[in-house]
Amino acid sequence: MHLPQMEMLPILTLAALAGAGIGAVHVLPWAMIPDAIEWDQLKTGKRHEGMFYSLVTLFRKIASSITLPLILLMLKYSGFVSNAPTQTPAAINTIRALTGLWPSVFLLIGILFALLYPLSRERHAEIRQELLEKAESAD
Repeated sequence: MHLPQMEMLPILTLAALAGAGIGAVHVLPWAMIPDAIEWDQLKTGKRHEGMFYSLVTLFRKIASSITLPLILLMLKYSGFVSNAPTQTPAAINTIRALTGLWPSVFLLIGILFALLYPLSRERHAEIRQELLEKAESAD
């Protein structure tokens, strides 16, 4: 399959936008964990950093252990042949779906969950203030 020639500026622009989106996907969850830890501390009176970080790491590993074999199976059943000079239309469509459509769908689902996330900046500031007041009264 021959790809059409494209101008470099649109390609670089799309790559930069994609990079920003992918960067956010990897950074934001880790940035949200400390807020959740402080919320948990306010509710329980204890800090559970290890539990939070280990659970996130565990779920990422579980997701990878399920996703990677599924992707390989999908490529196999689409007719993908490693190192072949050309691929079947079904293999090309599968690759397109696996690199464009499905990541976009899951990113949109993630954005929905992020919008529903109950800890706003203001609420987090209130939590920090309440924790500070509790710590001062304990002294």
